[in-house]
Amino acid sequence: MPARRNAAGGHPRDQRVPGPIDDEWNQALPPPKLGAQALARAVVAALQDGVEDVYPGDVAQEWLERFRENPKVLERELAGMAG
Repeated sequence: MPARRNAAGGHPRDQRVPGPIDDEWNQALPPPKLGAQALARAVVAALQDGVEDVYPGDVAQEWLERFRENPKVLERELAGMAG
């Protein structure tokens, strides 16, 4: 499947939505967290396979499932987590 193109510049409009990454910014978050190498492998594989949207990691997969069930509920929950 070819990547969607940005109308302004013709660049791919691919989407990568990882869950929490295991780095210093996310130390306070509980597991599971996605390692940097796992994220990189998922992004490279998606680019090589022509996959437009990739949700690497367990948390991202859960978000995707919940988004498909009810996007507004997930939106409210994520907004509440942000503060």
